[in-house]
Amino acid sequence: QPGDAVSWRWLGVALARRGLDREAPAAFSRSLKLRHAPQTVLARAEALTRAGDRAAAKATLREAAAAAQGFAPFHLALATLAFREGDVDEACERVSAARRTDREGTASPWAACELLRGRAPAAVELLRGAVLVHSDDPAGPLSLGTALLWAGERAAARASFTDALALAEQHLAGRPASPRLRRVRALALAHLERPTEAILDIHDALRELPDDPDAALDAARVSALSGDHAAALSWVRQATELGLPRAWLHGPEFAALAGDPDFQDLTAGAPRSSPAGQEPK
Repeated sequence: QPGDAVSWRWLGVALARRGLDREAPAAFSRSLKLRHAPQTVLARAEALTRAGDRAAAKATLREAAAAAQGFAPFHLALATLAFREGDVDEACERVSAARRTDREGTASPWAACELLRGRAPAAVELLRGAVLVHSDDPAGPLSLGTALLWAGERAAARASFTDALALAEQHLAGRPASPRLRRVRALALAHLERPTEAILDIHDALRELPDDPDAALDAARVSALSGDHAAALSWVRQATELGLPRAWLHGPEFAALAGDPDFQDLTAGAPRSSPAGQEPK
């Protein structure tokens, strides 16, 4: 089926994931010539990011966002790249742009912006709404628990982490190898003071996500909450090298490391809170 744009797109994805960076662009170009689909633009940008060419990925997404005003996924993809470069302001501007047309789908990234800008209660309200809409997703109560913890509501946070663990274990019964679900379970276990199980889970998840700054942050959180400060520092260093916004390191998960000089060096320059962005109308 040489005229099937979707097949050419998936060929590009497969080539990119095999590391065949010179061959993948031709497949994406063929797909786009047959049908200029947003999904193909997003896949090409992701392939460019995997290949280490973030500048080209951003250029691709910015051109697409300008041409298709109001299409939230392009703005969210640009927000992800900005977060990975540590540019919280740029990331949150992109999330704000996406929220003009997709409020439900942008609740979680906007909650992250609220947390990083020092507005934990606002993040809590957003995530409570998201949990109601997506009641079967264990990532929802996990994120809500994190926001509650940042807001100082420890008892409510523990209850939310318990809900996240229960949902994660339900889903893992059918998908035991899922790195996403194992990350959720690892963090929930760590917050519920079950460190041995948490460390086993996060190590299993990281085998599939070696270069993901968010996964490295999760490993740092699990290590810090489990009392392994050396491992936590190592993961924090890797997460920041991969582009994690350092503002995440001022969360209460890292309270035990706050007095460590090496940790202080890694968090240097990260704002504890900055002016909150305005909710888009």
